[in-house]
Amino acid sequence: MKKIYCIVVILLFFVIITTAVGCSGGGTKEKEPELPICYKHLLLLYTEVDVTYEEAGEQRSFQGKMSEPLKQAIIDAFQNLPKLILDGSNGDVESTCEVVVMEHQLTKISPFYDTGLFWVPMDDVADDLTYYAPRGKYDSVHVIWYNGGRQIPSYFGLGGMLINNGTATYSTLIAGEEYWWKNDAQALGEPILHEWLHGVTSYLLTKGYNNFPFEDLHGAEHYGYPESETEGWMPWYRAYMQCAIWDEDDNKYVGISREAWILGTPTGN
Repeated sequence: MKKIYCIVVILLFFVIITTAVGCSGGGTKEKEPELPICYKHLLLLYTEVDVTYEEAGEQRSFQGKMSEPLKQAIIDAFQNLPKLILDGSNGDVESTCEVVVMEHQLTKISPFYDTGLFWVPMDDVADDLTYYAPRGKYDSVHVIWYNGGRQIPSYFGLGGMLINNGTATYSTLIAGEEYWWKNDAQALGEPILHEWLHGVTSYLLTKGYNNFPFEDLHGAEHYGYPESETEGWMPWYRAYMQCAIWDEDDNKYVGISREAWILGTPTGN
């Protein structure tokens, strides 16, 4: 299985797009979560970039803006995320999604240790996170940024981080190219699902749940799950999200169980 998967200028304008899929609401808040739980997702989409960075000891700069078709492909993929989560969890996890299309440029990126690749950690968009994703508003925050297709050497996606004192997951992906998001061999929005699940794993670990497969999300081939020609790694994600992966070494099923989902979301809502 492939593993690839600010100084901030004044906010002038922003566009918010909202999608909700089946989140139960209303009534008196229960003391303990019940299934289905509901994750609240936010996407910060950086369509324009103006950054200076060091690559192989040389100072480089990049300025660019993603095309409208690329932007729409990403939004479509993100808005399909609730369907993937509902499918993967067999109805145990519902979702709401909001998209903020940033009208100001992303002006900072960071190297990922000594890999030679770049990403957008939380500190690089700290002001935007404070403004758009204050503690308790969202369970998961996703950042997707334009890297010029292939111009800036970057990680496709990184997840597993927690922000707001552990009350929200954080992941970041590059915009890449339009055809990456319209790949008929994978489920629409699958890369976003992958990085989100890394965050869910991190969150559940803080709650004391630790019944995950060998190599966690990257263990599909170890357990005999091939990539589907029509829906990518969704068969694996379903097994992962329903604790249906049989581990012969430990003689038990591993993954996220219903007992784990019922621990609730990071915001506790």
